[in-house]
Amino acid sequence: MEQNEKIGFHKGALDCLVKERNELSRLLNIVNSLVEMHIRGLRDEGVDINKEAQEAKAAQDQNDNDEIKDIEIQEGFNDIDKAIEENSKIKIDD
Repeated sequence: MEQNEKIGFHKGALDCLVKERNELSRLLNIVNSLVEMHIRGLRDEGVDINKEAQEAKAAQDQNDNDEIKDIEIQEGFNDIDKAIEENSKIKIDD
């Protein structure tokens, strides 16, 4: 690839990525506006947003811990499976 082609390729990629970043920023602004609108609506209805957020975080932390335990259990089973497989390869001489 010639130098001019490489330069054109990189300029085109940057142009595309900048446009994508700008669009993503626009979408994030829309989502943030909607989140703020719903938070205001909940506050108007008397919901304690901070308490709800803490409870949601605690529930998420518990779910994360449960998932970690499940992974650890699965890894333990994998270790057992490997040990059984290795043990079955050992030949016992009579």
